[in-house]
Amino acid sequence: MLKRRTTLFVSLLILATGITTAAQDFKTVFAAMKVKHEHMSTFHVVMKVEAKDNENAKPFYHERFEMKKDDDHFLYGLSNSVILLGDKHVIEVDKTTRNMVVNKRDLKIEKSLTKQIRFDLDSMLTFYETPAYLGEKNGQYWYRLAVKEGPIKTIDLDVNETSGLLSQIKYRYRDGQLVTIVFDVFDTEPVFGANTFSEEKFFIEERGLIQPVGDYKDFRAIKVDSK
Repeated sequence: MLKRRTTLFVSLLILATGITTAAQDFKTVFAAMKVKHEHMSTFHVVMKVEAKDNENAKPFYHERFEMKKDDDHFLYGLSNSVILLGDKHVIEVDKTTRNMVVNKRDLKIEKSLTKQIRFDLDSMLTFYETPAYLGEKNGQYWYRLAVKEGPIKTIDLDVNETSGLLSQIKYRYRDGQLVTIVFDVFDTEPVFGANTFSEEKFFIEERGLIQPVGDYKDFRAIKVDSK
């Protein structure tokens, strides 16, 4: 059940990266999202996720996600794991098992895979009934999308009137469950520090051996040789 819920978060970023206006036809808004998503190379997002069995129940799941991206560099963190795409390596840290997996990057393969991912507006809209504009309150524009098939019944989108970006998403499931995502930070023009994506915060390499350092100095390093 939890796995089913957490698979939403990748597609969530596609939705989240570009609503630029709200009090208009949703297809126009979606078209703007497409353009902004395709051209966005830098962002910093912090979001909190909470899941409940129903509207009035106590949360059975909560998590904080933070994502930083600057061109080809990417840093993704949650409570028990961190992933860095640095200059030369992909570093995956599992805080539960205290393992660090280090693999060489292949930018050609990564860019090829990225080009295969298409933001198809018309195909995406076929999953929903006609989106409804619910109005404005406290500087937030509200939309609701009714989902034609699958476990999700409706998706509510709250758009900040000032920034033009998503401030909250609510997924209501047909079984009554509710997943809420609140964006604490959504910066599409962040200024990162010089060492934000530094691999040296994670490990040093001596004579071909990986040695974790800093916060990860007691972790077990696993080096994967890419062919």
